[in-house]
Amino acid sequence: MGAALLHAPAQPPAPDRRQSAADRARVHLALVEATADIRAFIRRHAFCAQKVDDIYQETVTRVLERSQAAHLDNPAAYATQIARTLCRKPGRETPHEPADFDLIASARPSPEDEIHHRRRCDRMMDAIARLPALRRDILLRRRWRGQSRADIARELGISEETVKKHMSRALDALESHVGPDGSEALR
Repeated sequence: MGAALLHAPAQPPAPDRRQSAADRARVHLALVEATADIRAFIRRHAFCAQKVDDIYQETVTRVLERSQAAHLDNPAAYATQIARTLCRKPGRETPHEPADFDLIASARPSPEDEIHHRRRCDRMMDAIARLPALRRDILLRRRWRGQSRADIARELGISEETVKKHMSRALDALESHVGPDGSEALR
């Protein structure tokens, strides 16, 4: 009996490193593929818009930690559940239970896309402000207000051909300042 107590319990077999590495890679890939959906979910449910990045980072950290301890069948769904918990307002007793449609990705652009768009708009506005007054007026009447060349020509007392010339030169100036696809042109 004493000899039986002296034997140490059998050690569990060492985990197969290839399988755990493959499982880690699967979890990482699932999280990368679901990044936009997870961020959209957090943006819709976060109690504070400035906390989206923090909540996303904490969500991914917790998923990765959990995946080391146990097999996750659906890492993206698990991440959504963690994000739901983290999105609760501190001190709130009951979390908001979203409807099924809350799990659908948001059509809103990402914060990075919003910043990129805002910068493009700023460059465009700067380019428009640099145009000569008459050219700027014609551009805004034609593109912003949707006036015809004939209406612009009549109101400004110039020929339609002059309106056409100013529009062409205004668009060339914008393209050289902003670029044809909205990206900043090389100067």
